[in-house]
Amino acid sequence: MYYDLGIIFLAAGRSTRYGEKDKLLENYKNLPLLVHSIQTLSPLCKRENIIVVCNKLNIAKFESILNKYIPDNGFTFISGGKERFNSVYKGLLALKDKVTYAAIHDTARPMVRQYILNECYRLCRKLGSGIAAKKINDTVKKAEQNGLVIETVDRRNLWSIETPQVFKLSDILLSYSKIIEDNIFITDDSSAMEYAGKKVYLVENPFPNGKITYKTDLNNISFK
Repeated sequence: MYYDLGIIFLAAGRSTRYGEKDKLLENYKNLPLLVHSIQTLSPLCKRENIIVVCNKLNIAKFESILNKYIPDNGFTFISGGKERFNSVYKGLLALKDKVTYAAIHDTARPMVRQYILNECYRLCRKLGSGIAAKKINDTVKKAEQNGLVIETVDRRNLWSIETPQVFKLSDILLSYSKIIEDNIFITDDSSAMEYAGKKVYLVENPFPNGKITYKTDLNNISFK
């Protein structure tokens, strides 16, 4: 357990690409998807240092679900913002003054393992950030909007970014304050650090950690 770590679990998405049902309420292996990553990662820090950011319409429902599967959890539940980065910033403010390091994880990645958060945390303590990522092995093409290929991109230094992502809390708070003040749209936490001129370091994740976006993604879940 890391006593100086807080974890922000993002569960405020609208599941617009998934369908009518909130994807986090889907049942997999007798657990709602919402529960999997929280159950896996929450033992790594004090429960009072865990923030669950929810859609305001789901706070009571998500709190009830997590109390069922993780009784007396002591988590803090807050409502999210309009965009993902607004939700992250609210989570960071809820952690402020409690911890030194902040981990951010999308609950739509239910296959996450403790291993990768451990590695990201250790690298963050050493270098200031630790971002779960995978090297891109597919051939990558750059194309115009009509699908016409412009060029084949050199993939040797290309990575696909995942969560968890771990940062020194003061650095990521400052970075998010800057992108919000400058009205910059981002979809990834490390991008806020880059925008603020902070260094970002990647940790290669050897395990499955896919994000559930479409219903067909459920077919690719494997917890082996």
